[in-house]
Amino acid sequence: MNDHVGRRSFDPRGCIDPGDERVLSALSSCVAQVDPVPHDLVDRVLFVMTLEGLHAETMEVRRIGVPEHALRSEEPVEAQTITFTSADLSVMISLSPADGAIRMDGWISEPGVREIELHRLGAQDMTVTDAEGRFVFARVPHGQVSLIIRDGDRAPLSTPVIEL
Repeated sequence: MNDHVGRRSFDPRGCIDPGDERVLSALSSCVAQVDPVPHDLVDRVLFVMTLEGLHAETMEVRRIGVPEHALRSEEPVEAQTITFTSADLSVMISLSPADGAIRMDGWISEPGVREIELHRLGAQDMTVTDAEGRFVFARVPHGQVSLIIRDGDRAPLSTPVIEL
């Protein structure tokens, strides 16, 4: 190993020898096998950073309790209706299959026309609610999405990222 180990000062630019390189290479291989970096980590981080950059208030998912006699199954249960709440309003979305994609029908609790942005990795779609607060995204690809609700001069609201 290095003959400088134990000294009070050393040059960090010149302290790695072939033995150190073998140890670091073996450690790198071990970590890559045991805990590999997810293939989409960079995309997910950039997606979340984009949402954070909007300085939007994040809504919360409204949790509904599990029925008393519910049974666990091997297949995960896919939510068909999700409600997000904030201090100002609630947004409910209903999800249904649409030829390999997802149709998202949404309703905002407070009537009025608002811009709705649907953010997903590498893309953004936009629609406007009708006067009753309804909106539709007809074909949303499977994957992570988040909604941004814009209402004039009010601060935008953002839903948490969900997986479709």
